[in-house]
Amino acid sequence: MGKLETKAEKRLGAAVDRWRDRFWLKQHDVTIRFVDTKIKKGAMSTIAAEMDATPRYKEMRMVVHKGWLEEAKPSEIEDVVCHEIVHAVLAPLKDVAAAMLKKLPKEARLGFCEWLDKENEAVTTHLEHIFRREARWPKR
Repeated sequence: MGKLETKAEKRLGAAVDRWRDRFWLKQHDVTIRFVDTKIKKGAMSTIAAEMDATPRYKEMRMVVHKGWLEEAKPSEIEDVVCHEIVHAVLAPLKDVAAAMLKKLPKEARLGFCEWLDKENEAVTTHLEHIFRREARWPKR
């Protein structure tokens, strides 16, 4: 995973390990890259992190925006990491759908790529909420 230096980076790394384990992705290599960004306080449209996964090779690459991480609460780190790991879980389906869309003539696929991105994000967020809620439930 690389060297995690700050307290926030270490917290994020621990969250990545927890969620990889929960989603049975411990065999996947994960690379975390931190990028400098300036974040406006209270900016709702801020992208905290991004995930790129290559399921075939069991690889995940996460880009984390330092400006967000420095301000994030521990629960926000858990939310974002869970969300990004769900993206890795869904990557094979998104890859298949994207490949199928590329087979269509350009004029026939207008709007479908954006639709795919929108629905992928909606399903990812829905599953994140389910798994985050389940993680907070008392164990029986």
